[in-house]
Amino acid sequence: MRYPVIWLALTCHSLIILVNSCATANAIQSEKKTETTVVLNPQILFLNYSVSKKSNDQIKVDLINKIVAQGQLKKDVPEHEIGKIGDFKCSEIDGNSKVLRSFYITDPLKKNVEYVDGSGQMYRKLVELDSSQFLIRTQLDPRTKFIVISQVTDSTPNLTNLSTTQIN
Repeated sequence: MRYPVIWLALTCHSLIILVNSCATANAIQSEKKTETTVVLNPQILFLNYSVSKKSNDQIKVDLINKIVAQGQLKKDVPEHEIGKIGDFKCSEIDGNSKVLRSFYITDPLKKNVEYVDGSGQMYRKLVELDSSQFLIRTQLDPRTKFIVISQVTDSTPNLTNLSTTQIN
C-alpha cells in the first residue's frame, strides 16, 4: 500500500514542477514580445524585374509586377550586405530621399551552373546571360516611397542607377 502513495506523491510533484516551468517560459516569451516594435498592419513587398544587356553592354531593368501583401516575414535577411562589381544594390527610399535600408543582390546576369560531363564528373561554370529575371521580397517599411535598383560599377562605391519604382 505504501508504494502507490509514494508514486502518487511523485507524480503530483512532477506535475507541479512541469506546470510552473511552463508558466515561467510563457512569462519570458511575453516579455520578449513586448521588447520588439509592432507594426499594426505589416506588409510584404514583392517586386519582379526583368534585366537585359543591350548591344552596347548597357544594362536595362524593367519592372514586371509589384505586389503588396499583408503579412510578416519570419526573417527579413537581405541576400548580401556587401556588393561586388556587377551586383545590384536595392535601396528603400522615404519621401525625403533618405535611404532607409539597402542590400545587395548577386548579378542576375551571371549564373553558376553545375553539370556532369560524360565521365560522371561534376563541374561548375559561370554563365553570362543576355537577359534574366529577379525577385525582391522584403518586409515593407511604412515610410518607403521608392525602391531604387543600381549597379556597382567599380571597387569604389560608384553606382549606376538602373530603375526607380514608386511604392504607394
